[in-house]
Amino acid sequence: MKTFFTKSLLFAGVIGMLSSCASSYKAIVPENINYTAKTENNQVLLEYKYDVLAERKNKKYAKREKTKFVQIASVKITNNSSDVVTFNESVRYFAGANAFTPLEPTIAQKTLKQGVPIYLLYLLMTNGKMITGEEYTNGVRTKQESFPIGLILGPGLTAYNMIKAGTANQNFLKELNKYNLQNKQILPGETVYGLVAIPNSSYNPLYLQVNTGAPQAQQ
Repeated sequence: MKTFFTKSLLFAGVIGMLSSCASSYKAIVPENINYTAKTENNQVLLEYKYDVLAERKNKKYAKREKTKFVQIASVKITNNSSDVVTFNESVRYFAGANAFTPLEPTIAQKTLKQGVPIYLLYLLMTNGKMITGEEYTNGVRTKQESFPIGLILGPGLTAYNMIKAGTANQNFLKELNKYNLQNKQILPGETVYGLVAIPNSSYNPLYLQVNTGAPQAQQ
């Protein structure tokens, strides 16, 4: 008697591993954000929004925001004054009552990026085989046929996920650099958009202190 079958358990394991695959990075694009919170100081209007990584379905990065206590906020800043406003010179950031310095893009990306070496674990599948057929004589298995599917899945999934995670991390850093406001000048009447990496913000209201004086907010 000869019986052919596939190992459904193997495929279930593969599907389970695929559920933890690397994810691509979806750009935030601050210009497209619907801003619902705003504060103003010395005629400089700040509009901002938290959870923009989650809103754009960047689940892996958003999850690390919670565990690493770093949050990415999208901001829209309009200079309604008659003066040129320069970040790091005439502008300070506040989260609630606490002044903070935004994290550099490279530091923010390193803190929140997807892991890449973790996907080397897929190589553990390399020795996996799919049984394609078995032959029994009087209830005793006398022959077994298999296909070395692990030789395809192991290296293939490893390369695919490492490349995907690495590319996503690069794209994340690229957008952080693009919208970095460090040393940015805002001319009178000009509006700029940015991404701000905030350490330990805990969703506190964001304020700008322009020139001198304590931050004054107008909701």
